[in-house]
Amino acid sequence: MASIGLSTYPEDGQDAGILLKNADTAMYEGKKRGHNNYQFYRQDMNTRTIERQSIEADLRGALERHDR
Repeated sequence: MASIGLSTYPEDGQDAGILLKNADTAMYEGKKRGHNNYQFYRQDMNTRTIERQSIEADLRGALERHDR
């Protein structure tokens, strides 16, 4: 079963590296929605990824400081 992420030039990036990163982000969004799915990249996908990474970093810091 396959999930595919798609990004388009030039809307989603100006070079291959950015386009691949954004397609990868879209693919993982597709996987969250189920198998045999495809998703086009949307800017809000990056916003959610950044928010999740920030929360994860805050939680790791709290664990290291033994916060309760």
